[in-house]
Amino acid sequence: MNSKNILLVVAIIAAVVAFSAFLASYSRYERITGYASSTGMVNLTVEANIGLNFTTNRIAWGSGRVTEGLDYAYLDTAMRNATAVVNGNWTANNAGLMAENIGNSNLTVKFSTWKNATVLLGGVAVTPAYQYNVTNNLTGSCSGAVNAGFSYGNWFDVNSSGNASLVDGTQICGNLTPYNTSNIIRMDIRLTIPRDAKTGALGDSIILTYNTAA
Repeated sequence: MNSKNILLVVAIIAAVVAFSAFLASYSRYERITGYASSTGMVNLTVEANIGLNFTTNRIAWGSGRVTEGLDYAYLDTAMRNATAVVNGNWTANNAGLMAENIGNSNLTVKFSTWKNATVLLGGVAVTPAYQYNVTNNLTGSCSGAVNAGFSYGNWFDVNSSGNASLVDGTQICGNLTPYNTSNIIRMDIRLTIPRDAKTGALGDSIILTYNTAA
């Protein structure tokens, strides 16, 4: 082997050694600057809660009578001031009953009473009337299916359940939302009291039954 060949072999060996050193250095760089990852989790269960509360649960007109010489008096919580009591001297009441969804689920709501107009008021001078009217106290509170013939903002004779099952009530709301800005419905009451109606303390219970909306 001549001197040129020896120099060539040495040069090749030197190049291989230098390349190996580069690869080793690059591999160490990758190990230093690379990263690994792992995944964590957050897990919980939110329970459904249903609740309906009468935030205004009483309508009281106090004591009064039909104006002498007239056949009936007319009491209406949906009216204001002078027209809330007609032909009588009861105390005007325009508060209405307020029912609020206090849970976190949409609700169906049914309305019923223990008495009807004849049982509550009696009298024959004119036909007694005991009616209710449902509206959204907060816009958009109630939507969805209701009983056939029922509609918001109109007057209907009460659905007296008596001792029957409470599921016989009239469905007045198919979907009462739980949102604070749209979760209250209002029920107004209107009475027509004959001059020969029952006397003494008269009253009835308003019954709302509710369940989770489908």
